[in-house]
Amino acid sequence: MRTSLWLTPLLALMAASQAYQAWETSQRLRSLETTSKWAAENERIEDRQAARSSAEAKAQAVQLLELKGRLRGLGDWRSEFDSFAASTRRSQRTLREEIRNSLAAVRTTQPASAQHDIARITATLTSCEERLNTTDGALTDLRERLNSTSLAAVEVEFPAQAETLVTPDLWGNLMGPAVQLAGGGTVGSAVLLPSQPTVEGWRTRLLTAWHVVRDIRLGLGEDALIPVAIYNEDGSVRHEEARLLCRDAKMDIALLELSSSNEKFPAAQLASRATLESVKIFEDIYAVGCPLGNDPIPTHGKLSDTNHMVDGTRHWMISAPTYIGNSGGGIFHAETEELVGIFSKLYTHGTLRPTVVPHMGLAIPLTEVYGWLEGQGYASLIPDSAAPVMASAKLASR
Repeated sequence: MRTSLWLTPLLALMAASQAYQAWETSQRLRSLETTSKWAAENERIEDRQAARSSAEAKAQAVQLLELKGRLRGLGDWRSEFDSFAASTRRSQRTLREEIRNSLAAVRTTQPASAQHDIARITATLTSCEERLNTTDGALTDLRERLNSTSLAAVEVEFPAQAETLVTPDLWGNLMGPAVQLAGGGTVGSAVLLPSQPTVEGWRTRLLTAWHVVRDIRLGLGEDALIPVAIYNEDGSVRHEEARLLCRDAKMDIALLELSSSNEKFPAAQLASRATLESVKIFEDIYAVGCPLGNDPIPTHGKLSDTNHMVDGTRHWMISAPTYIGNSGGGIFHAETEELVGIFSKLYTHGTLRPTVVPHMGLAIPLTEVYGWLEGQGYASLIPDSAAPVMASAKLASR
């Protein structure tokens, strides 16, 4: 009797235990099955991505071959043009000599009564010679355009080839374009813009804050060239000089051009007007500059305000830490890695011993800079052709 009292619960417990083990085994099998399905699906996705990448690489290779063919054709046409231009110039020289000889012979053999006709012929021949000179100038201009077209084609070829080999990197897009301006006891920053091809090589311009250039010239001289330090990825530094092209003191912006080199340098990718208009507060940005004379340093933050007015000029406020020497440096959109502004000012707190507020920097948005560049005749550089209490804005250079 006593045995039957505990045997029934024991059997029920054993049955429940077996049922639980069966359920757990089923769950494990189902998990393994699901994992296997996910692994198979991931493998299929990777295969599709690999096939798509291969197809894109082949398409880019075909485009590159077509571009090389066009470039070779352009080179052949250039050779033919050079031959034609040289032949035309020889003919011009021969014709000029014949004109001069004919005029000299007419003056010595014709009587005085024919001088009027001689003068008329001379005027006609002079007009013809002027037209020949005009033709020679047009040929020279055409040759320069051809050289420019060839350089532009080469510039297109290398990026097309590079896209199949490497992907964009933060250093090349953000750090490489950042340079240091220093002289006369002042240190600031600047941003290299995309180089433009010329007959002699490349022309490179820089955007920076005007007060940086102004303070350097106060120390070195009014007409002094601006010292520029360009940093390479391996840590080496290249020293160049730049001349001032134009500036706007109220906006605190200046455009410089490298005068000591015609090479091509790393350049910032400028955001389009459409991109700039779509930028909103809370979006991530990078500030890249040379604070306190250091090599370029990137700091990360967010766009805090897109309509901060100082002295009648619109600024963007950023939370990325900035300091003295960041002036003239670039503000880059974190997602697109494009240049969206030029750093100009920082806030300080207090009067007797001002303290820099590093997370309240002010930058000039490129929307303002583009309008200024157009007014100064540099539209070709443009892609697509209430202050806080107890705080004051201060220029961020030294």
